[in-house]
Amino acid sequence: LQFMINHLTHVIFDIEPVLRNFFCAHVPATMRNPLQAFSCVEFLRANLPKLLLQTSAFPRYFPAVFKVLCCHPRSLFESVAEMVPAMASHTTYVDLFHLLLDLPLVTALIDHEGRTESPLLMQDIFA
Repeated sequence: LQFMINHLTHVIFDIEPVLRNFFCAHVPATMRNPLQAFSCVEFLRANLPKLLLQTSAFPRYFPAVFKVLCCHPRSLFESVAEMVPAMASHTTYVDLFHLLLDLPLVTALIDHEGRTESPLLMQDIFA
């Protein structure tokens, strides 16, 4: 993914399927692991200017970033807070506002889910 982001302007390639796979398959599968969650957020933060200029990843896939934040709120809050302005657009500001309002409750739900035997389906939380 890093290679594709770095060379997006030089190669005729649609990065949208790769981003969709990253945000819809990889991020939900690895968000419980603290190291992988940190790596994901740091990857997004490091590539923030390129992703903003060359893709629509942040306005489109911001719920996936918030899922990662809900799993690790203490360690990732500052990193994700830096990216919140990039997620806001004229079409997403209402959804982003509601997501921010629901964030404490969803974080508590995910924390509770991690300690119980019968977990809820993660894909239903931000559906």
